[in-house]
Amino acid sequence: MKATRVAEAVMISLIGVQPVEKPIPRHERARIIGQPAHDFPCRCQRHGDAIGYDCPLYGRCRNLERQHMNNNIDYAADAPTRAEIDSIAEPLVIEFGAPWCSFCQGAQPVIAAGLASGALRHLRIEDGKGKPLGRSFAVKLWPTLVFMHQGHEVARVVRPTEPQQVADALAALLAHSA
Repeated sequence: MKATRVAEAVMISLIGVQPVEKPIPRHERARIIGQPAHDFPCRCQRHGDAIGYDCPLYGRCRNLERQHMNNNIDYAADAPTRAEIDSIAEPLVIEFGAPWCSFCQGAQPVIAAGLASGALRHLRIEDGKGKPLGRSFAVKLWPTLVFMHQGHEVARVVRPTEPQQVADALAALLAHSA
């Protein structure tokens, strides 16, 4: 055991990288923090524990977060044609993605925060292989937000990570439509 700790210390000092730890067994985690094993709910139901509790060693149950995120996205499977999109005169945001896409799920709070300042039409279109609307916009990655006015693309944001990216594209759209 001591040799392993010395090797880890040498690895940290030489490379500056922490070694990947193996998961600690449930009864061992409970012993470390001084709780009985049956009183330690931190994992999801798949692992036999209660859902949604914070664990001092592992944090919040990720499966619970994924479960809630899957229910929040509603992409329309029936996409309008490109001609119908081009005929819309008002400012429009088209979001291409898929309900099972982890990037789309993770970007939803960023998109919502970025679009909060402007009240405009927002279409969520399910994209995938063989979907003509996504191909007509040359969508390669999800989520892709296309900001349009009178059938012309004004701005595009691919996989937003900051609300400011979406807000800047929205500002460009509103400036173009004014």
